[in-house]
Amino acid sequence: MSKMLHKSFYLILLVFVAVFIASSLVVRAQYNYALYGDNPILGMQQWSIFLPVILLLLGSGVGLYALCLKLNKYSPKVVIPIVLLCSLVIQIIIIFVFPRVPTDDSQTVLSLAMNMLYDQDYSSFETGGYLHMFPFNYSIVLYLKTLLYLFPDNYLVIKLFNILFSTLTTFMIYLIYCTCSKSVPINRKRDKLDSLRKIEVPPNTLRRREKTCLIRILYHNQILGTIG
Repeated sequence: MSKMLHKSFYLILLVFVAVFIASSLVVRAQYNYALYGDNPILGMQQWSIFLPVILLLLGSGVGLYALCLKLNKYSPKVVIPIVLLCSLVIQIIIIFVFPRVPTDDSQTVLSLAMNMLYDQDYSSFETGGYLHMFPFNYSIVLYLKTLLYLFPDNYLVIKLFNILFSTLTTFMIYLIYCTCSKSVPINRKRDKLDSLRKIEVPPNTLRRREKTCLIRILYHNQILGTIG
């Protein structure tokens, strides 16, 4: 029964992913608060942009896989700090080469933080206000307000702090992965009873997985996040 439930869950997930990928080939969602308000607008897919981006991502994925294979022969104690440092430097370069001002929700929460700090305006908590409708964003507003208090009118510092926390988050995810990968539980039958045992992963295999995992996390969680 449990196996059937697991298979059903994976089947539903597979169908959902397949529908999402297939629909993205035809339509795309455009979000522009200035033009359409807080409503995404569906439009036809722009293949002149979509196809090069897909090819670029596929090519970069193959390149990252080849890079992981080459890094397998080095110690994780050397590779991991170097990869994190390179990621940090690349993100800093990106925010200087592609300067971008806050828009949409980012601009909204930044404006609220500035209003609270400089004008003592807390009207967004009133009925119909932004924080009244979206109270889960108060922590972000408080975070931005604190940074603006320490570094007045400096949006670049906010970006740098985001990069720093993104790097720390990546490292924490990597540590969680390492902890979960040290032992893998499997079910075996003995005397008609199910018992839970652990299979120890060989150190060399674990190190290869650690480095591969770290680079994948950096690529998806940091580089793409910084560009977006």
